[in-house]
Amino acid sequence: MREIRTSKKRIRIGFDGIVNSKDESVQDTRCAVLCHNFAFCKGALTGEIGIDRASGYYASPSLDRHEYVQFPSSSKIKKAFLYRKVTASGFHDDRIVAQLEDGTFWYTCVFMDDVWTKVPTLVMDGDVDAVNYNFNGKDVLLLSSSVDGVFMIDDGEAVACARAPKFTSIAVHNERVFGSVSGANNQVWFSDDFDPSNWTISETEAGFINFADDCGEVVKVVSFLGYLYVFREYGIFRLTAYGDQNDFILKKVFTDTGRIYKDTIALAGDKILFCAEDGVFAFDGYDVVKTMKEMPKVANKNTMQGAYLDGCYYVACELEEIDAQNNNAIVKFDTESKEMSVLANVAIKNFCTVKTHNGSDILCVFLSENRNKLGMLSQSGAVLGVPTKKVYQSPHTLVGDTRLKIVREVSMVCQYPLVLKVCVDGREYKYSVRQSQKLQKIPIEKSGYTISFALESSEEKAYVANMNAYIEVARGEV
Repeated sequence: MREIRTSKKRIRIGFDGIVNSKDESVQDTRCAVLCHNFAFCKGALTGEIGIDRASGYYASPSLDRHEYVQFPSSSKIKKAFLYRKVTASGFHDDRIVAQLEDGTFWYTCVFMDDVWTKVPTLVMDGDVDAVNYNFNGKDVLLLSSSVDGVFMIDDGEAVACARAPKFTSIAVHNERVFGSVSGANNQVWFSDDFDPSNWTISETEAGFINFADDCGEVVKVVSFLGYLYVFREYGIFRLTAYGDQNDFILKKVFTDTGRIYKDTIALAGDKILFCAEDGVFAFDGYDVVKTMKEMPKVANKNTMQGAYLDGCYYVACELEEIDAQNNNAIVKFDTESKEMSVLANVAIKNFCTVKTHNGSDILCVFLSENRNKLGMLSQSGAVLGVPTKKVYQSPHTLVGDTRLKIVREVSMVCQYPLVLKVCVDGREYKYSVRQSQKLQKIPIEKSGYTISFALESSEEKAYVANMNAYIEVARGEV
């Protein structure tokens, strides 16, 4: 038998993120083509992405937490809001306000064990938006919808703002309430200053701004860095609104991202993040920059929901790569490291960002199962206590060489047990990898031309690093 000369080669199976914009055959093995329920973290693969039962706090300085009581199984939560409230004596009495599918509203305390209490007489339909406001020295929560107009929750009582328009979004800016009215009457209304119940149109009280151009409907109003920004479907406008409404100045600042999706717009410190037709963007008040190079393919962008907390932007969406319809995943973007992770097979209807003096979280309202309870984004590696199935898949590639290859071994640091899959020319081989703090070497000894690597785990925790494949490449004819 003629001896075949070979050359040795090391292939890094890296955890540099997900790339699905290139053909697999030319893609580097340092990036994945699919990764579900593993999180990318500084070049390693972890299990630090999940959803826990939502919980509140106790009064500072306690670090203990308490779970919010779930509703009866027949009840379905539609949306949740944070009602910030400080009592006359200076006691923090924040509440979570939940709207159920039947239109009723309930609240529970953030800083003590509590049950859900119904807000008497308040029933709203449509897509409700909310904003906190200090009215006559008392903290209230303003609720609006395009169906029911504006209501004010004062402690546990609701009062209708009878003359207010029916808003699709609502914001507070320089002591006025601003609201967007979409559709045929494409307008932004503003209340009298210091009085969200006064909508009488005059030069000294309330008023409105008409939009009659080709930038589409008004989708959201946002108070940000001293200005009010009006997000339209195809553009962003800046409103300078200090004191006298006759001095208001409106300016178009951006119109080049494709369609902007209302429910993905989220305040993120010194910028506003949002999803548009062409990707994920960051807006600093003047310029818009595309902030993520890669985004998994979304089947129905109209259902996307966005939220931001502690340097991470989360988008609940319907990914094409997952069979389940409706929102079926949460895509997490780390705005500093630019790493992207996917929590798969979770159906989220919307988010509620909770920032209090004693901690912060993002609450989740579920779309199908678990509709009677609130979730909370976490690093648990599980969804409501059930470990997620974690999958990592490298590209199927020739690894830069068309000649025959022999995969000799794979090495890695694997702190929790998992299954390694090596696919050579379409044939898959499985290897059980034990947990260890030290570098492990797994013998493979399979030959072929096209190679891929995959990892699977049903463990709650995961940590994989320093993963390499060692191969030999035939140097002549076989």
